Amino acid sequence: MTINNELFTRRPLDFEIPNDGVTSVDRPDDSNQWKVLEYELSSFVCEGEYEQGLQRILDSYLRHRSSATQPAVWVSGFYGSGKSHLVRVLQHLWADTAFPNRASARGLTNLPQSIRDQLTELDTLGKRDGAAPWSAAGALDRSGDSLNAVFLAIVLGAAGLPTRVEPAQVALWLAGNGHLDTVRAHVEDNGGDFAEELSEYNLSTLLANAILAADPSFASNGAEVRSALRSQFPPEARALSTDETITLFRKVLQYVGGGAIPPTLIVLDEVQEYINSGLGHDAEVRHLVEAVTRDFAERVLLVGTGQQELTADAALQKIQDRFTVKVILKNQDVDAVVRRVLLNKEPATRPLLENTLAAVAGPISRQLVGSKIQHTAQDDTDLVEDYPLLPSRRRFWESVLRQADAGRAGQLRSQLRIVHDANRMAAKKSIGTVVGADYLYLAKHEDLNGAGLLLKETQRLIHEQGQKEPLRGRLLGLIHLISLLPTSGHADVGVRATADHLVDLLVENLANDGATLRQEVPAVLAALTEEGILQQDGDEYRLQTAAGRTWDEAFRRQSAQLTDSEVSTERDTRLRAEVEKALPALVLQGKAKVKRNLTLHSDGSQPPTTDAIPVWLRSEWDDGTTAKQFEDLARSLGVDSPVVLVHLPRVQAQAFAKDLRSQLAAQRTLDQQGFPQDDDGKQARRTMESRLSRAQTLVSDHVRDILSKASVQLGGGSAPSGTALRDRIENGAQSAATRLFSKFDVADDARWPQVTERIKKGSGTDALKAIGYDADPEQHPVLKEILGRIGGAGTPASEVEKAVLSAPFGWSRDALMGAVGVLLDNGLIRATINGSDASTSQVLSQTRLGTVHLRRESTVLKTAEKIAARSLLGKLGVPADNETLIPAAEQAVNELTQRAGSIGGPAPLPDIAFPPGIAQIKSTSGNERVHALLAAKDELTAFAERLDTLEGRRPSRLAALATARALSTAAVNLESSADARTRLGAFEKTRELLADNDQISPLQADLASAVREAVNEKADAVERARQLAIEDLRHQSTWSLLDSDKQEELLAEYSLAPEAKPELGDADKVLHAVQDRPLAAWVAVLDAVPARAAKALEAAVRLSTPTAGTVTIPTATLDSVEDIEPYLENLRARLTQAFAEHDAVVVKG
Repeated sequence: MTINNELFTRRPLDFEIPNDGVTSVDRPDDSNQWKVLEYELSSFVCEGEYEQGLQRILDSYLRHRSSATQPAVWVSGFYGSGKSHLVRVLQHLWADTAFPNRASARGLTNLPQSIRDQLTELDTLGKRDGAAPWSAAGALDRSGDSLNAVFLAIVLGAAGLPTRVEPAQVALWLAGNGHLDTVRAHVEDNGGDFAEELSEYNLSTLLANAILAADPSFASNGAEVRSALRSQFPPEARALSTDETITLFRKVLQYVGGGAIPPTLIVLDEVQEYINSGLGHDAEVRHLVEAVTRDFAERVLLVGTGQQELTADAALQKIQDRFTVKVILKNQDVDAVVRRVLLNKEPATRPLLENTLAAVAGPISRQLVGSKIQHTAQDDTDLVEDYPLLPSRRRFWESVLRQADAGRAGQLRSQLRIVHDANRMAAKKSIGTVVGADYLYLAKHEDLNGAGLLLKETQRLIHEQGQKEPLRGRLLGLIHLISLLPTSGHADVGVRATADHLVDLLVENLANDGATLRQEVPAVLAALTEEGILQQDGDEYRLQTAAGRTWDEAFRRQSAQLTDSEVSTERDTRLRAEVEKALPALVLQGKAKVKRNLTLHSDGSQPPTTDAIPVWLRSEWDDGTTAKQFEDLARSLGVDSPVVLVHLPRVQAQAFAKDLRSQLAAQRTLDQQGFPQDDDGKQARRTMESRLSRAQTLVSDHVRDILSKASVQLGGGSAPSGTALRDRIENGAQSAATRLFSKFDVADDARWPQVTERIKKGSGTDALKAIGYDADPEQHPVLKEILGRIGGAGTPASEVEKAVLSAPFGWSRDALMGAVGVLLDNGLIRATINGSDASTSQVLSQTRLGTVHLRRESTVLKTAEKIAARSLLGKLGVPADNETLIPAAEQAVNELTQRAGSIGGPAPLPDIAFPPGIAQIKSTSGNERVHALLAAKDELTAFAERLDTLEGRRPSRLAALATARALSTAAVNLESSADARTRLGAFEKTRELLADNDQISPLQADLASAVREAVNEKADAVERARQLAIEDLRHQSTWSLLDSDKQEELLAEYSLAPEAKPELGDADKVLHAVQDRPLAAWVAVLDAVPARAAKALEAAVRLSTPTAGTVTIPTATLDSVEDIEPYLENLRARLTQAFAEHDAVVVKG
């Protein structure tokens, strides 16, 4: 049996999220925190809004380096959207943080080339500024400290200085005098902790003595040193002004930059929470940001974060002019991170999972039917990616978390943590078992209680019922989660605590649970309702409380006090309002799409005839008009009437009245009961709000039902087509327009503007060809009608205009102007403007014809396809004119084919399939080829865009593959790389190298990590051996006779000088290091250290005693104890002889 755990690239049971799914912006202090940072950088998915956000921030900084100010950046996104992760990654990429194991931030992070190019440009700026890029980050806590103090604490801590201002000033003073390192060393050599002594600088004897040792002229004794420090740096903490804050900030930047101000990034996390935590905090933020951006010109970039955009509330709006660069993180980016980091599946197991899910496609497709988050066709493509979560349940969780998170960012963990824990819970279960939606309650109930969204009484009840029977607890927890969701407005996702939706959300074993739960859940719900634990409202269920019963009684009183008249008045108002909403403001008539207005009439008299189409409302509710009376009325108007009649029938009158009464009573109860302050009362109010929302929904359903059954007829009794009321009214209005404007057809052509354009370009003689007319202009019915209205003595153009634009003509103004233009250009009429002769172009330029007078004279060629083809070929990179369209089409197809061939190749490169349209284009010739080209427009442009994407990925992915292969070869004997090498082998059999999901970069990173660790171990072993050898040399009297320069010279000569540590920052540097010195070669280096030390010692002896001789200890085999003395006598004789001839003797083994 295959279990879920075996499906994943990172098996959930073997993997823990180092940072618990929550990123904090601070600098690592210990090995565990460095591991967390390494995880956060290597797991960062630089795609979507994350990639665009980094690009936007870096681009803004680089573009404004020559400006007077550097705009601040605002990063917003709901809790769990990854904003803290984004800014922490930016913080360490900016400074390219070096790790203890010699890895680097940029080397660990999988970045697009465009981001790497921007970071390289940032480094270039640092070289120009004289200091490498530097960054600091921290959260604006709400402890009560001033913003200036918190800001300085963040900056000072990042600079390695005390976070309190006073000790930090002492440290900066020491650094400025060049004594900081000397004083620190003196304190530590004498057993002190420098940070602790510095924090008590006004009392520390050890610190005072260290300062005296570094600068004896500073004071005569330690007491004087402490007194001077107290005088110069008063220890009493005080609030710093903004100017003082900026001055100290400048000193810190010069300290970290060695005298220069480096390109600097300051990240202030949780700015919105800080602003909302106290009166006036928005002004503090505004003043500090203004001062930093003003006083440091273009060098310093400030980045702030918050859950909402700066337009979200009044407090944030006050600072939006300071944070002018916006980065907004959305939910889909979180989905990509979750899928990539936690839910990525092994390629080899995907077919098994796909087959398993295909077998239960039916139950999955019916999840949450009727809701806005029900299963969709798109979900079918996401099933494997989201498993063991169903996409509809993920949307349900996101909706609940979004409501629970509003204003409570510090109390809820991110989706990453929840999904990981849920994944671990399902890991041991068989494939085909998903996570129930009620898991969210299990994971979040304590947080919900702390946030005031779950009463302790309710929490205890759910726990007790779960102990009694698990299904009871699961149901109650799920019902509570659903109760947190809005039941109206755009945030209403349509999920309700009905038996059907509850079953959908509880199913775990997709093949078997559905049928069982559909039998068990209704029975358990009925039992809980009977016991008073649940309250049933229609087919929905909600948890009941003591305060809820009080509110329920108030609701019943309000319902009883409502009169029938009040209910019916509200009903009639709603119905008329809904009919008005269903009424189109206008309809477009004919091919010319001339606008026709509609007006609603609801009184008893027949609507008057105007140029607006009348809609006459008759209602069985209001005026008592029955269906038969309505039909008789419609027939009586006759088939030429332009009136559209609408009739509202009386449907489900009692149910409508009941639900409308419930809505009014719930609203009045809410108004009367007000806003309770206790948690129980707040929950009761939320329940009543839910009841109001449900009643409003039911009333809306009644209104929709009535409108769906409404009758629409035209005069004479015909019924227009359509399902929805709006569609039927609109279709009826279209027919009514034909009746009202009975002479419209002769001028109905959308091409009249082309006629006018031809005239303006000097082609008036054949201008009517634009509308397909190639005969005598005088005989065209439109020109003939207009010409007939112009007398020999002249006629005001406004009279002609009024006549032909109104019923029964209703022609478009374009038709009028085109016809007048043709008549003028062909000499059939002439015009004056304000009494002066006017040209055709002058008349056509008039917006109103009131000053134009017309007088009749007594006597009297497809380019659209070519344009479309030229445009398409231009997009495909093959410019063409009308004469070269056919060869250009062939060239475009050939180039696409060649590009596809150059992109694909053997596995793991893709085998690119061509769209069908390419074969069709190749099989045709002449103009048919151009037609085929246009027919395949969408698939050709999509194919070209796909090739662009693959071409962009190919170089970096191939480079990563080559690096991964080389690292795999180098790591062939490393046990720690076995899993990654196996995964690489499996990957090389796929065609996924250029897939949307980059799988080669994580493999490259894993292999680099294993090799980096091995190289570090080897290098550290060699260094330890070298240091031991040098220590042994220092104990040799002969060695100590040499001066330090000669010692260093011998160490260098015999390869005992310190070696430069291998550069292992990124995968390429790791590969370069292991190629320069393979792992196996380190053994020889290590083994050679003792021999090199012996040679160095021998050389030292020769230097210190030039006449030294050499005695080599003879090799011998001793068979017994008695052989020892003769051997030693022989050696003694040799040594004695050597000393007789030399001043010193070197003994060699």
